Amino acid sequence: MSKNPRLESDHFKQEMDHFISSNSLFTSVDRERVLERIKGAKKRKHWWGHPRIVLSVLLLFIISGTLYGVMQTTTDRETISAEFVSSNLSTGMSKQEVRNILGTNYVEVEQSMDSGPVFTLNRYDFPVEEGYVFESPMDDLDIEGVQSEKMGMQVMVHYDGELLKGYSIIFKEENGKTVIHRFFGDEIQVVPVD
Repeated sequence: MSKNPRLESDHFKQEMDHFISSNSLFTSVDRERVLERIKGAKKRKHWWGHPRIVLSVLLLFIISGTLYGVMQTTTDRETISAEFVSSNLSTGMSKQEVRNILGTNYVEVEQSMDSGPVFTLNRYDFPVEEGYVFESPMDDLDIEGVQSEKMGMQVMVHYDGELLKGYSIIFKEENGKTVIHRFFGDEIQVVPVD
């Protein structure tokens, strides 16, 4: 059973009046200061006295922040297209800049050719069919997956140290043809797969 704060306050004031007599060292100003401090302490206790409410509010902020992050990532992955990638990536970008554009959901793959410069390769998969996974530890692109429309697009990123040296995109054009666009420096190469 909860106590009535008004009755409790009146009772406390009566107790204070009995305690502080007219010949006491306390003055009415002192009495008011004591009462103000007690009221302030009760207000603080009122909020922190309910840990369930405080924990519920904190949990709500944590869950809403997490959901926002997940939904933002999902939305970003759905809106990434080959045109978006080719217009936003450029050689010389840092790994962090590339990850800000494409995200951090990539697979590190090995370079299949022994000759020529050695790059660090990351492959970004954008599957269309739920549960579809392209598994290859090498720098292969999923031509069959793109042609069958299980894979919407793949981006193979080539790093020389920490900088983007070039990248390749495999996707299906509006006319239905599967193509690979290769970007290295100022050179752009379009390779039809069909």
